[in-house]
Amino acid sequence: MMIRDYKYRYDKVGIYFKKHPAVLKIFFFLYKCLPPAIALIYLFLLIYSFLFMDFLVFIRISAVPAVTFICVTILRKVINSSRPYTLYDIKPLIKKDKPSESFPSRHTVSVTIIAMSCLYINTGLGIVMLVISVLMAAMRVIAGVHFAKDVIAALIIAIVCGIVGFFII
Repeated sequence: MMIRDYKYRYDKVGIYFKKHPAVLKIFFFLYKCLPPAIALIYLFLLIYSFLFMDFLVFIRISAVPAVTFICVTILRKVINSSRPYTLYDIKPLIKKDKPSESFPSRHTVSVTIIAMSCLYINTGLGIVMLVISVLMAAMRVIAGVHFAKDVIAALIIAIVCGIVGFFII
């Protein structure tokens, strides 16, 4: 994609939010509140599995997300991909000072592997959490802190790791 095309498309996002400040407030609220809410859900899932399920289930829903997170963290450092606001002259909706390690999105991997943990324990909760992970992935792109490729790769990585770690192994 040409630089001016990306900048033009992203500037349209900024214009939309300037015209709709209430939508921007909702966006900021969700952007800030969803990650801690997801972490809290995961904490409850860990506690529930420890108290009421087989200990191996607890180990699995502890280990699979941890291993996935560590592997993605290493992968990001190796690839060291630039962020959109570093490559293009855009002003992201969310101020971030980190110029690189954009690919894949660690936030998206984290919420998606937590969603896969939920799916392993409870199908309904897992589906809701997967929808939330897609929403959060889109929000990372809209915020200007990731490219679409960063969050799509993260979704795929987490889903594959979840399928292998929870349903195959």
